[in-house]
Amino acid sequence: MNKIRRVSELVFFIAPLLSLALPKTAGALDFGLVITQSSEYTNTSVNTTGDKGTPGYTGTYIPWVSGEWRNGALRFYASMKLTMTYEAEMWKYRPFLAEAGRTELVWQPLPALFLEAGRIRFEEPSGLTASGLFDGVRGNLTAGRVRFVFDALYTGFLYKGTAKIVMNDADAERYALPPDYTDSGTYFASRRVLLSAGVEFPDLTRRSALTLNGLAQFDVNDNGGSSFLHSQYFSAVYACMPLETLRFVGRAVAALAEQDAEDPFACFAASGGIEWEVPGTAIQDMVQTEVRWASGKVNKHIGTFIPVKGTAQGEIFTPRLSALMTAKGTYTARLHRTFSVQAGGTYFLRTDGETVSAAEYPASSSRALGGELYGSLVWAPVSDLMARVGGGAFFPRWGNVFKSGTPVRWKIAAGVIVSL
Repeated sequence: MNKIRRVSELVFFIAPLLSLALPKTAGALDFGLVITQSSEYTNTSVNTTGDKGTPGYTGTYIPWVSGEWRNGALRFYASMKLTMTYEAEMWKYRPFLAEAGRTELVWQPLPALFLEAGRIRFEEPSGLTASGLFDGVRGNLTAGRVRFVFDALYTGFLYKGTAKIVMNDADAERYALPPDYTDSGTYFASRRVLLSAGVEFPDLTRRSALTLNGLAQFDVNDNGGSSFLHSQYFSAVYACMPLETLRFVGRAVAALAEQDAEDPFACFAASGGIEWEVPGTAIQDMVQTEVRWASGKVNKHIGTFIPVKGTAQGEIFTPRLSALMTAKGTYTARLHRTFSVQAGGTYFLRTDGETVSAAEYPASSSRALGGELYGSLVWAPVSDLMARVGGGAFFPRWGNVFKSGTPVRWKIAAGVIVSL
């Protein structure tokens, strides 16, 4: 068996073995399995043209084990993820792709202090720059009404398909290669170091909170020394509840990027959103609206916003938040304690005439990309079972960027998650 698969399996199996060496007098050990099965029929596949659709399937199996000792002061969690995927009329992995999942050791010597190490969940507070699983350490200290947070993270041991770190051309070339267990260069994500420090005021006032954060990203890929991208992000997040049923969140990011031998340039991103719990409904329906904006290229001093992780900004049309503006609205109706319906739409705009590009775009400076509509039904009778069915479509003709006659992109999907 190859080295990469052995490393993934070792991460999962070493945790329970280590638990044998820890005191059992006040400890607890638990384990389980999370199974996710999803299928879709869509014409958004790279091998699909026009109105013709193709089927797709993804199955994930996540075995996990956890334990705690000393009344919860010392805790661990380890998991492994196995994925089977069928898309574009072929099996993507043979027979499956293995990767280490969330795997962390937490030590909380005091109620106000905890330290965490391993493959941990991280989200830059604005949610516009980086989120997901990263390898590293975190410290969290609460002092009165203020919380201090520090993270030191590395991306080079993550599977590239999960990490989705594509910040420059070198990353894009590496990401496009099919994963091969015998070649670590085709499996692992772009190698980058992230250092993050922030301060949180969860009770700034009785109805508001404020978070300030700084994140530095260092490119440590071996690209011959001439191709690199370092970046720093400074973010602020303000949340308030002017009413018991109304919540507003505003986010802003100012960044500085140094790419190759070019002069550093500034870039920006921001978002604002409202959540309103509709009064008079049986189980509190919810309306959500949000506008997101990321700078495009203006000149050599103000450039395209480049997030660390390229999170999709739509359900059907999936560009990342770079030289892009979106306006989104959703309505969630909770028809029953176990059943809900959601419907929504998103409109997409470019913030420059060149960054968000594709083969079907004409050579123009048009900004309106189009819009999408989508809906879903969710049934969750118990906490260990959830089923979902949904679909949607993206309409290029609602904008003026795509070539005339570009077909509608659509997708129908269904899935179930079971926790054992």
